[in-house]
Amino acid sequence: MIRTRDQLLDHIATHCNQRSIRRALAEGTVEVYGGFITDPPSWIVYITSAFKHSWIVAVTDKGIVRVLKTVPWRLYTGGPAPLYRGDRPRHYTELRDSLRRIDAQRKDQSCTPGIEAIE
Repeated sequence: MIRTRDQLLDHIATHCNQRSIRRALAEGTVEVYGGFITDPPSWIVYITSAFKHSWIVAVTDKGIVRVLKTVPWRLYTGGPAPLYRGDRPRHYTELRDSLRRIDAQRKDQSCTPGIEAIE
């Protein structure tokens, strides 16, 4: 079971099938974004190689390692545990909240007066 940042990074290094990502873990920089309520729930990590190539890597609660194309910021959960909060929790919470506000504004604007939105 993964409980710490080091365990998360070790898990990626051990179970990721891309050698370039494993090398970047050793030689590049890593930012742990924290916990996300994706399906299945995941921790997401941003890895940058020494040559500035980057990957968004998710590790599910079952230990499956996947490379993502984008970060689902709307699904950032944070939490009291450091692994769920990530490296910069205030920044991630602001990103999530600003995207949710934009979604709410778009939903409000798309409704025709007199007709309620259907959920």
